[in-house]
Amino acid sequence: MKRLFIVFLMHLITFPLFSAAEKPSRTEIVQQLFRSVEEWMGTPYVLGGMSKKGIDCSGFVVKVYEKVFGITLPRTVAYQKSEGKLVKGQLQPGDLVFFNINGKIGHVGIYVFDNKFIHAASAGPKVGIIKCSLKEKYYQQRFVFARRIVTLPPWQPVAEEQKESNHPVNKIKDKIVTFQTGAILFRGDLHDMKNSFEVNRPVFMKFSKDTTKYNRVKLVIVDLETKDQEKYILNFQKKPILFEEFEFDKGQYELQVLNFMNHLLAKQTILVK
Repeated sequence: MKRLFIVFLMHLITFPLFSAAEKPSRTEIVQQLFRSVEEWMGTPYVLGGMSKKGIDCSGFVVKVYEKVFGITLPRTVAYQKSEGKLVKGQLQPGDLVFFNINGKIGHVGIYVFDNKFIHAASAGPKVGIIKCSLKEKYYQQRFVFARRIVTLPPWQPVAEEQKESNHPVNKIKDKIVTFQTGAILFRGDLHDMKNSFEVNRPVFMKFSKDTTKYNRVKLVIVDLETKDQEKYILNFQKKPILFEEFEFDKGQYELQVLNFMNHLLAKQTILVK
């Protein structure tokens, strides 16, 4: 699979980062969304602006959606507020959040994670492209609704692959993979690293392969109460570092990384409450 990391601007046409033929994972999309909004951080607020010299809230939304999703949204909040579908449950990265300013819906931002959103603020202690929280009193009082333009794909486990006879299992060291868990994946790395999480919130895992020719291992998730197991393949063939995302029900889980001879390479216990 090839990915385009560069946006080519020719005759005012913006090409999306993912082609129509590609089916990027949820993690890939979210990573690119975070990188894209990060590129705008600190840009001044200019009413009607559409560049990094200055931009307004709806223009910022238009630019990010064009780059990440290849979707051209209406230019103004008045029209953007009717796009997509109303979000009734948990917000996901990329959802648009709308606010009532001076008696009408007049402001929009892009939700990223953990009640945080990125937007172009026109007034307040900080202006321009900034990150704020939906729990801040000002925005909590003015929040109206969120709308979902793009439904992100669910996390899909890689199908279990048949063991190949030429796997160099005899060359595996005691520890070839290390991994971390965290609640926030931002700018291509884990933040808020911990082992205790909230139910139905994303748990991000970062897997790093040590120096070895062995490219595939198994991730086994064990429910310590029911002893149920789920198995997935981690393929390091193209990347030495992998990110995966899961959502768990309430409980305690053991995360095990095994080779194809079922030798334990690494493990970690997490609590979901």
